[in-house]
Amino acid sequence: MKRLILFFFISMTLPMELDKLTLDEKIGQLFAIAFPLPSPPAIIEKLCNLINHYHIGSVLLDRKGTIQQQVRIINTINKNCIIKPLILEDLEPGFCMRLYDSVKFPLAVTCGALQDNNLIYQLAQEIGRQCKILGVDINLAPVLDLNYSASNSLAERSFGKNEENVMHKGKMYITGILSQGIYPCAKHFPGYGDSQIDPHLGFPTVSHTKRRLSIELFPFKHSINITPCIMPGHICVPAYDNRPQYCATISKLIITTLLKEELNFNGLVISDALRMKALTQSFNADTIVRESFAAGVDILLCPPDIKQAIQTIKEALREKLISEYEINERVQKILNVKKALGTFNKKIITNQDIENLFNKETYKLKKKLYEEAITVLKNNNIIPATSLAHTAYIQIGGSFNSPFFTTLQKKDSDLINNLLPACPAGYDVNELIYQLESFDSVIISLMCINNVEQQQFGLSSTTLELIKQINQIKKVVLVIFGSPYSLKYFEDVPTIIMAYEDDPDAQEAAAKIITGELTARGKLPVSVSENFPEGTGL
Repeated sequence: MKRLILFFFISMTLPMELDKLTLDEKIGQLFAIAFPLPSPPAIIEKLCNLINHYHIGSVLLDRKGTIQQQVRIINTINKNCIIKPLILEDLEPGFCMRLYDSVKFPLAVTCGALQDNNLIYQLAQEIGRQCKILGVDINLAPVLDLNYSASNSLAERSFGKNEENVMHKGKMYITGILSQGIYPCAKHFPGYGDSQIDPHLGFPTVSHTKRRLSIELFPFKHSINITPCIMPGHICVPAYDNRPQYCATISKLIITTLLKEELNFNGLVISDALRMKALTQSFNADTIVRESFAAGVDILLCPPDIKQAIQTIKEALREKLISEYEINERVQKILNVKKALGTFNKKIITNQDIENLFNKETYKLKKKLYEEAITVLKNNNIIPATSLAHTAYIQIGGSFNSPFFTTLQKKDSDLINNLLPACPAGYDVNELIYQLESFDSVIISLMCINNVEQQQFGLSSTTLELIKQINQIKKVVLVIFGSPYSLKYFEDVPTIIMAYEDDPDAQEAAAKIITGELTARGKLPVSVSENFPEGTGL
């Protein structure tokens, strides 16, 4: 009993004031380590011991797991960790990014099509509410990078190409999260722009002039005064720092000079994972940690080796490369954030809390988001359709009883699903065209789309040839449940609906656009070609 009372006293009082922390405890607060969500209890206990031993200040929940796995980790941390760590998690479109059994909200690119930005605020509010229940302090979102091409590694995670659209949606996301007592973290400063290399795999570079880079900076610049946290990207920007491989994460010219001094950002700077190849293929672990701290990073996220990383800071302090004043300044910021977010006073997550995680308003919002995002790009006076009596239906990929088909079938019970596999190699195109002879129009739904440009977005040559031939002899309504960049293959199709994703709510909404039960309001958030520029939508 005495041990329990002592533990409670320490955990509630030690972390509250900077002057009560030892130097080792202060240094530990500068770091965040990763907790894989599917960790078994023994690993969770081991990681909690690691937090206590090195006084780690923050935890990143990564990989993908379940609600119960997250609850187990959070409750174990709150019970066993002496100085409570901040809980960080990447939840850009919500917990569906990390939890298999969560409600799936639309991707950022889908949300980029929305014309009512209040919906973004409502989405962020709901994500923030769920964060509060599941013990998350900081949501590492929104992404404020611009989306220029399908080759960009952030293509689905960005709100789009237009800097004002991204800025307005980013600000609504930020304020929505903040309204729930959760901190957002805008990323990836100063913007990945049109770079095409994934920082997990290599070094992306944006080689524009400062004047041109003002476009990438625009969403960040206009969100600085409301966002409490910013994450710099592992991206080289020679216009700001021309040293080879000196990406924003380790660049004092970008983090301190540009972000803090020129743009007057006074919040928390959280690095992206320091274990990514963008850094590790060019620098050793000591250099990564030392240069990130020197650049102005407050929380050093996931260094390659935590023990070595802590030792690196201690050695830099002994060699007077950094000062204890700098450490104190940053730790104080971290403690202030913990106090503001109630990190020291978290309660155990109960079964009742979990039961309240999703409610009817959650599902209502999800449905509304998908409905409002649907975009009609071209319409040859075919939709809305008063009748489907003389319309054939072809579905490529997906399930036979897809929500799209079953919703259309409510309009005409005689509608038949001509279901083709996602890659109909060797399929007899002529035979299918013969079957369409008695129909005036054909609805073709593409549920085979992926986001990989090198794979033609999952579109086989047979699929493309089939659509081309049908389009020459019939009135075609093409419905795309996937990447908007796939539009470049369908320049000649006269009626196109972009649904962005194959979520059941997106499918049902697209079908109701055809039947006239819904009106399309979405606008294309990216530029695909001259025929499909950003902002296209009827």
